[in-house]
Amino acid sequence: LSQFWQPPCLVGQRILIYLHSFKVNSVECFASVFSPIFTEGLVLSGELTDRENICYLRPIDERSLLSVRIDSLDLFGDCSILRISQHKLPPKTFLQHEGNSSAKFREPDDAYLLAEATCKNPEILTNQMLTTSNVGYGLMLKFKSYPSEHPSSFRVTVTAYQPAPTGGCPDHLVQCSSVPPKCISPNLACDGVDNCFDGSDERFTLCSYVGNMPTVLFIVICLSVFGVVIAAFVILCVVLRSQPIKGEPVAIEMNELCRPNPEAQPLSLSEA
Repeated sequence: LSQFWQPPCLVGQRILIYLHSFKVNSVECFASVFSPIFTEGLVLSGELTDRENICYLRPIDERSLLSVRIDSLDLFGDCSILRISQHKLPPKTFLQHEGNSSAKFREPDDAYLLAEATCKNPEILTNQMLTTSNVGYGLMLKFKSYPSEHPSSFRVTVTAYQPAPTGGCPDHLVQCSSVPPKCISPNLACDGVDNCFDGSDERFTLCSYVGNMPTVLFIVICLSVFGVVIAAFVILCVVLRSQPIKGEPVAIEMNELCRPNPEAQPLSLSEA
């Protein structure tokens, strides 16, 4: 698998893969609903000629929904397709015991088509966003290409999220700025992938750091320290100005004031 992946969990003779917002090629998918990719978020892509890939995606937290954005789509040949469907998640006991082996590579009977594009209309899905209708559903992406001079390709971003409750997301989740707001895993923030689909999980105020401290917090602390120093200086000046000047009065004798200065020269009539 591609960058940054959590070690797989071996169940029986099969592998369950857990991913957090990382890159996966569609050829790495198992074409079985009983061998899904468990994910908080990922970027899934494929480039094929005369082949078919089927990927099943399942949220790690089953209280989450799955949303998918089609970032790019090029379909060539007669006639390549990308089909995105939702289906009810099989119980985890089915995953542990491999389910019904006779149905291992059969598409789920309850699969519901969310969207489909063919070589005749790939633009209808580009930059579109789709989501599962409720919790307890997973996604199935079917990518089938036919012979062509150029390979067909696609790239999608998938994010598991929970609708934000009144008052905002819990502390252990990151809130997107989207409307309505949604909550995603903190593992998806500041990873270079727009999992909120509005850029809010990659914004400067969330992702910029000075050392191990967020830049915004560092600036706030610096301004606070500067404000305290200025306030202390002003208070000191006010206190010093309000204090009376203390000192002993100096007595000057009258004869000292009236005594002529021996160095003084009398004015002549011409100077006068």
